[in-house]
Amino acid sequence: MNKQSTHRPIVTRKLIALITKKGFYNDKGTKHGKYTRDTDDHKIMIPRHKKLSPGLSQGICDDLKNKHSFTDEEIMTLF
Repeated sequence: MNKQSTHRPIVTRKLIALITKKGFYNDKGTKHGKYTRDTDDHKIMIPRHKKLSPGLSQGICDDLKNKHSFTDEEIMTLF
């Protein structure tokens, strides 16, 4: 049985705008954008798509909240 995601798709450029505001910069990458923050050496990998699927957006939002200390309010700006 497939688990249905409760998240909606994310427009990738909105996600990139949010993480760059929080100090991440584009550290190149090939099939994925690799974004790094020097202050704590955190890294985020973002696929190079215009929109990220609901399942992928849920995983990224969970990582932003749990690993990178983004608030719920910051994450909600993506939707």
